[in-house]
Amino acid sequence: MGKDVIAAAACLSVLLGPMLASAHGGQKLVIRAPNGRFLRADEKGLLHADRLVPGEDCTLELLEQHDGLIALKAPSGRFLLTEDRNARLLRADSPQVEPGQRETFSLISLENGRAALRTDGFLDYVLFGNNVARLAAQPSGDQPRKEETIEIYHAGELPESLRTTFSTLVTEVVMDELGDEQYDKTTRRTKQEYIKLPAPTLRDLKRTKKHRILSVTQEHRVQAQLDGPVVIHLRKMPYLRSHTDREVKLLMFVVEATVPARGLVNYKIPRRLSATTKYQATAKLAIVGEFRVRQSGDQLTYDPPKLVDIQIDMQLRDLSNDILNAMRGEITKILNRELHKRRDRIHEQANRAIVKAVKDRDFQHPLLKYIKLP
Repeated sequence: MGKDVIAAAACLSVLLGPMLASAHGGQKLVIRAPNGRFLRADEKGLLHADRLVPGEDCTLELLEQHDGLIALKAPSGRFLLTEDRNARLLRADSPQVEPGQRETFSLISLENGRAALRTDGFLDYVLFGNNVARLAAQPSGDQPRKEETIEIYHAGELPESLRTTFSTLVTEVVMDELGDEQYDKTTRRTKQEYIKLPAPTLRDLKRTKKHRILSVTQEHRVQAQLDGPVVIHLRKMPYLRSHTDREVKLLMFVVEATVPARGLVNYKIPRRLSATTKYQATAKLAIVGEFRVRQSGDQLTYDPPKLVDIQIDMQLRDLSNDILNAMRGEITKILNRELHKRRDRIHEQANRAIVKAVKDRDFQHPLLKYIKLP
């Protein structure tokens, strides 16, 4: 029991230390734009909403000013400011030592942890796009539009001991789900080609008619199963607490996984051609996800995980067909191009799969009951 208490205290100091330390100065925060990415300041002072996971270059310092206004300081130590009405950019390179009218904002709290920034000088909402943050081209009125709303979080990082525990739990889930499963799917596609030939009538001398000149049915069968242990590394696990709604708390996870697989591929054009090869392959996955955390007493519960981003890179190691094996490099490129094209669909299917996999499981650890999330 004593060791658990000591370990829990160490976890708390790592998790809460940065948050408690920030109370003596400004509050350390990160901003999430409407596109789901975190805002960062580049070396030129421009702001970009392009970080999947918040890092040091995303950390801003919030300083409370008079009349309920706030100022935001970039990692460089310079304040965020609004340029003049012609440029209409929000930048992170103010030359001022103390915030003035162009460096101060109203922070508007909205529902479900969302918020908006309104300039003190122009009374415009800040528009957070994918490229740079700027003032909206047209006034929004009293209520901000969706693209002018943000989420503001206090950010911390769960200690390595808990990341290791979650890695083990996730690995167990994946092995349970995939260990004895075999993927076996056959798809058929009919390829047809047509040619247009003249077919004039008295009313329409330019009329053409489409004639089918080719119809080929292609059939693909893919079988796959695990070919060894899945290696999962939970690289980061940021903890985010909403600045405007204390009930909104998120745990994010950055996962790298290596999945070995083996199976069989068959390609067939009925009554004309058939080719079959066994294969071995390694899939490398990079996943960013999150889930909302809820605390009741000493218990932590969470909503189903949601994947924010998933990338898959497939490497074929061996093909039993000598001719195809000689083309393994080119086949791998084609395969990865197809995976990239289907990225959105894979993302959607992976989200459904992960919700199903953890629906009836309880991810608890003795140390979790000691952590009092602020």
